[in-house]
Amino acid sequence: MNDWWKIALIAGIGLLLVTVGMFITPTPDEAPPAPEAPVTQALIPDASMPDASLPTGPARIIERSALSVVDHAQLETLRRIISADNERPANVFAKIGGSSTVSRAFLHCFPGPRVDLGSHTSLEETRAFFSEGRAARSNPFQRESLSAGVGWHSGYLLAGHPPRYLREVRRLRPRYALFFVGGNDVAGDDPFSFTRRFLRMVEGLIRDNTIPILGTLQPRRHRPSSDAVSAYNKAIRAVASAMHLPIIDYHEGMLPLPNLGLAGDGVHPNVRMRGPVGLGCDLSDEGLRFGTNTRNLMTLQMLDRLHQALDEEDDDSVLGETPIASHGDPAVQRHILEIPFAEFVATASPAFTHRFTFEVEESVHIYIRAVALCDGESGCPRRRTDPLVSIEGHEEVDPAAEVLMALDPGRWTLVVQQAARPSRSGRYLLQVDADPENGG
Repeated sequence: MNDWWKIALIAGIGLLLVTVGMFITPTPDEAPPAPEAPVTQALIPDASMPDASLPTGPARIIERSALSVVDHAQLETLRRIISADNERPANVFAKIGGSSTVSRAFLHCFPGPRVDLGSHTSLEETRAFFSEGRAARSNPFQRESLSAGVGWHSGYLLAGHPPRYLREVRRLRPRYALFFVGGNDVAGDDPFSFTRRFLRMVEGLIRDNTIPILGTLQPRRHRPSSDAVSAYNKAIRAVASAMHLPIIDYHEGMLPLPNLGLAGDGVHPNVRMRGPVGLGCDLSDEGLRFGTNTRNLMTLQMLDRLHQALDEEDDDSVLGETPIASHGDPAVQRHILEIPFAEFVATASPAFTHRFTFEVEESVHIYIRAVALCDGESGCPRRRTDPLVSIEGHEEVDPAAEVLMALDPGRWTLVVQQAARPSRSGRYLLQVDADPENGG
């Protein structure tokens, strides 16, 4: 009889261990996460569209706009970003950037009494809407951001656990992030590496269900930094275009201002003053002669556009048309119909050759850049692995990752191929821009 008790006891212990093991054995959900896939996609027109119906002819040269248009493609992108977390307050934004973003003259005055909208009284509803947003113990206009600081550059924002650029987003859970980065990267004079870091942060914000509102760098009065600003702004505009994201082109908005809207240092925006008091929210004609006032107006205008598009869905009048910018397969041949053009192109193998054709009606300076992008498995490639670009039949420029050339009217073929040292990255960002001779 004692033997039976021993057998029963051993069986009971075995059953208990099996039961406990079912609870402590890792399930597939608890396995280490796979590397995050990029959120960018190349938008390919419907393959079912017959060739005869595809648009042809010269590429449309699109003039640069100070504020991007919210068209149907962009609206679809924005809705997709916020759809996974639609409980976030629509009237809260985070601020990410450097000294011009930290400045108390930037946006802080909108909830206060020193606001003069001038001829822009239609923005009052949006000003009040975001003034009522709850950003921790403040409102989004006046909130002191955890993700902005004097001298902060893209590498510093990517550092930390969580990275600094995400700390304010994780704290506020906002719908938008004013993502104004790059001004402190210019001294490094490496727009290729900046493009990769910039894109990593943009994709991180999107994964966090936050809409990035991008902003170009303001002008600078002195060379060579003014030339570097131009190169960095090209990268920012390319990311915005390829990803269908809103962008505020502060550079374009400040160019017509007296002294470029800059303070005495030639770097930071100036602000209208009354004695010792800054009047950054004076949006009258006199106030808009100053850089910070112009930046404040442009930011409020973009928030207004997005608020209307996302929260007043019955009014399609706020949306612009979305023309086909290109069609075809780059592995065979893609036809570009709109310049500036930017697209993320997948590389099935390190050995690739992609062809893009476009037609121009008059002589034009064309700027081209191809940047190999960070990959979840192989990391960020080095500069020498960026794809090489060239124009067939054009002998002035040897293949390089970045070229600026003058083209006569006619049809041209752009060739993109692997560098001498191929990158393991599975994609690159291609941009084609119509560029004035001064680099604009």
